[in-house]
Amino acid sequence: MDQKVKVSVCVVTYNQERYIKKCIESILSQEGNFELEVIVSDDGSKDGTRKLLDSFRDNKNLKLHFQENNLGPYNNFLFVHEQAKGDLICHCDGDDFWYPGKLEAQVSYMQNNPDCNVSWTRVDVEFSGGVSLPDRITQGIVNQKFYRGDVLQLISIGMNSTKMYRARAIDDTELPVVDYYSNVELLGDGYASFASEERLALYRAGVGISSSNSESKMILLKTMGHFLSKYPKYRPRVNAALILMLMVELKNRNWLCVKNIIKIIRFDVSIFKAPYYLFSNINTVKSLRLPRG
Repeated sequence: MDQKVKVSVCVVTYNQERYIKKCIESILSQEGNFELEVIVSDDGSKDGTRKLLDSFRDNKNLKLHFQENNLGPYNNFLFVHEQAKGDLICHCDGDDFWYPGKLEAQVSYMQNNPDCNVSWTRVDVEFSGGVSLPDRITQGIVNQKFYRGDVLQLISIGMNSTKMYRARAIDDTELPVVDYYSNVELLGDGYASFASEERLALYRAGVGISSSNSESKMILLKTMGHFLSKYPKYRPRVNAALILMLMVELKNRNWLCVKNIIKIIRFDVSIFKAPYYLFSNINTVKSLRLPRG
């Protein structure tokens, strides 16, 4: 690496005393030719999370924020990322953690690939009961470049707790800034990719602090409706994603979600192109699913 870059790592946590110590230790122990700042926002935890975070106060790379009033997961996410001053910005949920070499691999990759605006790493997935399995990411996925149209269709590619992105402003929105929204907007004219074929983090399934499944689906649908209007040239890709969601919800007999998906789909000329994208990317969609614990 030619020059030292500043890396900001943003951590959100709420009532995660079982996990937060290992999370912070795994980040602070990362080594490489970069300047590190770690920003943690505790969203008013009621357990021992704050006490554990206080034990790290003497670390000069760590900046702690304790919210007196609970912001909620989306606003806490926005808050902590607004504090970041780095050239490259990362996210990690307080229940996940990183393996040695994670940051070094991503910094090196993004310095050597200036058109890459978002990168992830592969993960191990830990389920309740302590069962841990490798993700299902194939070599073909690792080597793939994902552009805006790809992300609009695939929705979720890499784990948010492994994401690194280049600092840049995105348009203000009244929508909650979830992974999907930020990934689409942060890409710009560049691409997203996996920085390494190694698994460099552990993701704990079913432990996080996100909102309920039904609320998350509604936010996702509103965001997709927003992008259908904002990026008309990508309507076939978004419609392809909506059709796949519709098929799943029909199978699950989730009639309320089916009704809402039908409201969002654009029944214009783009609907005729959607099946092409749906079936040409079906193997990629399968590879991006979590393993079954």
